[in-house]
Amino acid sequence: MRSGAWGGEELAQIEQGAARDEWRRHWPLVLAGASGMSLASVSTTSFGVMMLPLEHELGWSRAQISLGPLVLTVTVIVVGTVMGYAADRLGARIVALFSAVLIIGAIVTMSQLTANPLLWLLIWMVLGLGSTAIPTVTVLPVTKGFFAGRGLAVALVLCGSGFSTLVVPIVANYLVESQGWRNAYLGLSGIWGMVVFPIFLLFLREPPIVPIPATGEADAARDLPSIAPGFTPSQGFRSPSFYKLFSASVLTVTANQGLLLNLVPVLRSNGMAAGTAAWIYGFSGIATIAGRVMCGWLLDRFNASKVVGCAVIALTMTPLMLLAVPGSVALALVAVIAAGLLGGMTSPANAYLTGKHFGARNFGTFYSTINVASAIGLGVGPLIANLVYDRTKNYELVMWCAVPMLVCAGLLYMSLGKYPKFEAA
Repeated sequence: MRSGAWGGEELAQIEQGAARDEWRRHWPLVLAGASGMSLASVSTTSFGVMMLPLEHELGWSRAQISLGPLVLTVTVIVVGTVMGYAADRLGARIVALFSAVLIIGAIVTMSQLTANPLLWLLIWMVLGLGSTAIPTVTVLPVTKGFFAGRGLAVALVLCGSGFSTLVVPIVANYLVESQGWRNAYLGLSGIWGMVVFPIFLLFLREPPIVPIPATGEADAARDLPSIAPGFTPSQGFRSPSFYKLFSASVLTVTANQGLLLNLVPVLRSNGMAAGTAAWIYGFSGIATIAGRVMCGWLLDRFNASKVVGCAVIALTMTPLMLLAVPGSVALALVAVIAAGLLGGMTSPANAYLTGKHFGARNFGTFYSTINVASAIGLGVGPLIANLVYDRTKNYELVMWCAVPMLVCAGLLYMSLGKYPKFEAA
């Protein structure tokens, strides 16, 4: 190892040169990944806007409607690791195109809903099959193509879901008010389908798993292997770090998404108009994008477990502010921005920590399994929140319970410890 021959300033220049080279070669991967994440988020980011029209026209309770994301969760739990394994073996491009077809088809089918809730549950099962693989197949090529600038690249890919959080509620609310909820689903599927499919076909191509050094000496200085190493599945699934990361993800997403996905009805239960609640919710998208970009910058410079741990603990300010002055537009806006800014940091951190703690050799398998944790929170959080609402007619208990859950999650992230050292594959 020759890193001792290099000073801190020289190594910083090497890293900057390597990062620029990576971006020059592989920026289309980031664009393709962000578009895929945006598509995968359409069904959930439109959920709050669609809840009231579905409740009024089809006669379902909010808890019944929330069974949809729960079915998605169960589907992800059952097939999540399998889809990640498929991405490792078949390649990200094939799995991504297949997943996009499933998602678009499911959203189109939502426009044909009847009072029979079985179709609603079946649609969410198909959405689960499609969306299970999207985070993995969009992050996997970036993980293979970026080394020095991986944190920022992964963060920008995951900003795609933040873009949906910003745009989809506003577009969906406009379409619902002007065309009705059935045509709103058709409009959303058409817009995202026409954008995502061409980008996938043109740009989603998986590079070899070879970090790009600035020079031959830079490669020696960073002691990089020619092929990215990592744990086998049996090694990774026996690691305590896996269970800490999995549990922290479950707690964070359950607490945060239980509020965010129900934010429009939460704010409306405090007396806000539908349009006001929708545009406030849209600000969480802007904040999520900012949080993910900021997180990517921090991940390339500081210990990722400490960064995300502090962010998750600070996230407790969202439920506390919503509880402090219910009905206040200004305070609700600040709380939503905090939820997007701080909560948005968890997704890129999870991807980054998965790569650092388990390696790139079987990244798809490990990351898709960690995403099962997010799916559990995404399904369980809104369902529990709406069960509480159906019984109490408010969301106060949900917000109080979110505080200790977020504190525990932050402490779990901080306990992950040092990154392991892998031998070359």
